[in-house]
Amino acid sequence: MKPLKFVVTGPESSGKTTLAQALGTLLACPVVPEFAREYLEGISGKPYNQFDFDQIVAGQFNAERQAELEGHEMLIFDTSVVVLQVWSRRKWGEVHPLVHSRLKVTEDTFFLLCAPDIPWEYDPLREHPEERDLLYLQYLEVLKSWKFPFIEIGGPLHNRLAAASVQIKKWIAGLE
Repeated sequence: MKPLKFVVTGPESSGKTTLAQALGTLLACPVVPEFAREYLEGISGKPYNQFDFDQIVAGQFNAERQAELEGHEMLIFDTSVVVLQVWSRRKWGEVHPLVHSRLKVTEDTFFLLCAPDIPWEYDPLREHPEERDLLYLQYLEVLKSWKFPFIEIGGPLHNRLAAASVQIKKWIAGLE
């Protein structure tokens, strides 16, 4: 049986990791971390290129597949193919072919889109503090155009966590 997958997505510094970790604790299920962070930290701050992005795409998909094979009923993802689509379009002007093909394979996956309505926090891996609202609209466009089930999440963490947990319960009930 495939696990139910709940993906926390949105522009940089919109609270994705914080919400994903809180949901993992609340729902007592594993959180699949963002592979890009691990990879980019591993190249010690050098500028990344298309080869690096290819490695990130493959690493993220492998991490997702591995988590799906571990037999959990539910998984929380601290990123998604949607992030990779928006990122590749923003960085190189087109969607990476592997990302595009993966967008079609997302059954039993539900998305929590984090609004950039919290203060931006500096991180050396973040690139576009001034474009969070624009990027948010791009995430919204992708989710709508692919007709993925999603909810927009905003406000402080306790509001986000409450809204996410209520919506997750609704999604689960709708599958039963």
